This record gives sequence, C-alpha cells and structure tokens, in this order.
Amino acid sequence: MPTIIKNGQIVTGDQIITGDILIKNGKITEIGTGFTKVTQEIVDATGKYILPGGVDASVHFQEEAYNTTTADDFESGTIAAAAGGTTTVLVYAFSQKSYFKRGLETWIRRADKKCAVDYGFHLVLTHYNDRSLNEISHIVKEGTNSFICFFTGRSMGINEGQLYAILRRVAAEKGIVGIHAGNGSVTDILEHSHIQSGSRGPKAHAECRPPEVEGFAVNSALTLAEMAQAPLFVRHISAVHALEKLKIFRDRGNTVFGETCPHYLFLDESRLDDADFETARFVCSPPLRPAWHPCGLWRGIASGDIRMVSSNHMPFNFDNQKSHGKRDFRKIPSGLPGVEHRLLLMYGLGVVPGKISLTRMVRLVAADPARLFGMYPQKGTITLGSDADLVILNPQGKTKIQRSSQYQKVDYTPYEGLELPGVIERVFLRGKQVVKEGKYIGQAGDGRLIQRGNPLLD
Repeated sequence: MPTIIKNGQIVTGDQIITGDILIKNGKITEIGTGFTKVTQEIVDATGKYILPGGVDASVHFQEEAYNTTTADDFESGTIAAAAGGTTTVLVYAFSQKSYFKRGLETWIRRADKKCAVDYGFHLVLTHYNDRSLNEISHIVKEGTNSFICFFTGRSMGINEGQLYAILRRVAAEKGIVGIHAGNGSVTDILEHSHIQSGSRGPKAHAECRPPEVEGFAVNSALTLAEMAQAPLFVRHISAVHALEKLKIFRDRGNTVFGETCPHYLFLDESRLDDADFETARFVCSPPLRPAWHPCGLWRGIASGDIRMVSSNHMPFNFDNQKSHGKRDFRKIPSGLPGVEHRLLLMYGLGVVPGKISLTRMVRLVAADPARLFGMYPQKGTITLGSDADLVILNPQGKTKIQRSSQYQKVDYTPYEGLELPGVIERVFLRGKQVVKEGKYIGQAGDGRLIQRGNPLLD
C-alpha cells in the first residue's frame, strides 16, 4: 500500500512548494494536496522540509591504505550515510593495476548485500595499457561512467600523457574523469626537508602540500582536458589557487566542474596548530588551508564553479591508525570522516546563516551530483517517477554532533560538540523508511547498485 507525506515544504534544486507526496512501489507517483488515498502510513510534515535524499559523490569504504583499512566498511559507512540523510553514495573502487574490469568486479562483490543505501562506483585508474583502455567501453555500458586519476606523480599517480589518453578515451565513451590534484615530486622534496629539520608533527603534512601545488596540478589537468575536448571534474578543491584555475577554463567554455567538502568550508589550518599530536585527527589530503581559503570557496559556490559538496569520507581511527605517525607525519593516515554529517553541516552552517539558499544546498548535495554522474532524475530530485528517496528535516530542532552518538565507526569526529540547527527526523530509501525519529531502523542490504546513464553536463 502507498505512503503519503502531507503538508511539507517540498524542496528541490529549483523551488520550494507546500504539498503532499504519494509514494507507491518505491516511486513518487503524485505530488499535490488533499490526498485521500487508502494508505499504509500517513506522515505529517507540517512545518518541516522534505528534501531529496542526499547524493554523496565521494566516499571511501573498506579501503586499504597506509598499511591499514578504513574504519568504516560498506555496512557501517552506508548506515551512517542513511542516518545523515544521504541515500546514494559513490565509492572509490581501485583497479587491479591494468585490469580495470576485474578491479571493478572485486569492489561490486565487496559491497553486495552489505549496503544500507543505494550505491555506485568511481573506478580509480592507477595503471593502464591498450587492452585495459579498451575495457572502458564495456564498463560504461554496464553502468559505471566515472573514472578517477591520482594526478600526483606518486606510486598510484597518472602522468600527463597517461591522463591525456584516458581523457580522450573516456570522453569518447560519454563518461567523465575526475582528478585528485597534487605533485608527488615536490611533496617528496618538502617532506625530506621537514624530516631533516626535525619537523615531524601533523602540521608538517600540510606544509608539504601548499596551495600553489594544488593550483599547479589543477592547471595542468585542465589544460589536458581542454586539449582532449573532454569533461573533467576536480575533486575536493581546498585552495583558492585551484579554484582560480578552474574558473579560467570554465570561462573559456570548457566542460569542467569543481567539488569541495564540508571540512574545507567549515574548518581551517588553525586546527593543526596545537603543539601535541592530537591535531593528527585533522590530517587530510589536500590539507586544511588558512581561513581565507574557505571564504574563496564560498564565492566559488556562488559563481557555480563549485557544483558539488561531497564528504570525501576517509575514516581512520585516531588510536592505532593515525597514531602510527606520532614520530613521523608521513605515516599518519590521511583523511577525515564526514558522510554522516554532510547534509546537516551544509544546512546549519550554510543555509541558516544565509551563505546559500535551501534550493542551492539541494543542488550541491543531491541534484548536481545526480546530474553529473548519470542518475538524474531517478536520484537527486522530487518529481513524478523519481525514486522515493526523501529526507524530512525539522528546522525547529537542534542536533549536537558527538562521537558517542554517531553511526560512523571511526573513534572521533572533527566536529565534536558542535550544535547545529535542524534535525533529520525521517529518511526514506525508495519508499522504505530507514530513519525514524532520528534513529536508523533499516538494514544492511536495503541498498542497490545503481546503473548510471550519460552525465548531464550542463
């Protein structure tokens, strides 16, 4: 039997209207007022916002890195996503050297029947040859249309010629490439210098990855994308230096998009200033920047140069994981947790203070990721025929972020003690209620692998 959500403020990326939503067989079948259908459940959303389920386009689950494994696997990570109002995630799947198809299949098996929300993958390309490049056509046809390159010059890094060849091939198959921007050779020199001088604490990690290096790598990748006439998205922009390059190429008519993360909008490098090792909790790549960079990123959101805000959830425990780098910052696993708190951070620290509108927030956390990765309008919006992925947010409530109450398995949160306006009261995944009264009530296996179509690159 159908479910009706009544009297809510229905928010999409374009408008806010007051009305009712009829859910049947996992889909939105009617939007209007005064429904009198016989239903399984009627949910009163008076005075509350009804948002499309969040689409987090950048998460890492069950990933082996830094000689350890992320604290969240597919089950715990997707439960945390659901609790935070995210109903679709895109996970990084690492290819097995030159075996693209085999690598992706390994990650699909890893996630099968474990996910609490719907999911897809970005395939990370670390090596390639002519045979593996030919596999891209099959991979796109099977529903994975996005590919990631670590444009860093390190062990997993892709060099300029390789990136150019990948851009051309993926564009020919109507897929899209994303980059992680850095420069391993410069970082190696800076790291050696810091170690020699005795600078071994967490702040040294950031000092070895200055914003100029991020800008340099982004400029190089955008130049290659322009040459290849290929779309490109720049992951987790942290620095104005990178954003300025992106704007130049967008103004020249190139199909390029920026993504940033809540920690680059709401945190800064002052979190690394303490004399003790506790600040290792805030070590991530790219690193947190001086406070004027977040101001520039908000301008990039306003201009449309940044189209997505993703969590880049990369959870490592402080104890027995980040602590491995206590005597050498190079051994600190890099990354921050955030999949559970992304949506409320953007609402409480973005919408409520007036930095962005509620409709713009929906575009950043749901609609535009769905569009750019070939899931729209199945995901990312509230319209007839869309999946009934819905979030009921009560603007009158408050949420305090605490490690003790989070679903993420990691042993800390970078936002400990922060009280935010708004409460996520209910979450529906394809019509099934998976969060009720703020508590997760779904189960692992609720999620499905999404077969994605062509990106909407407008």
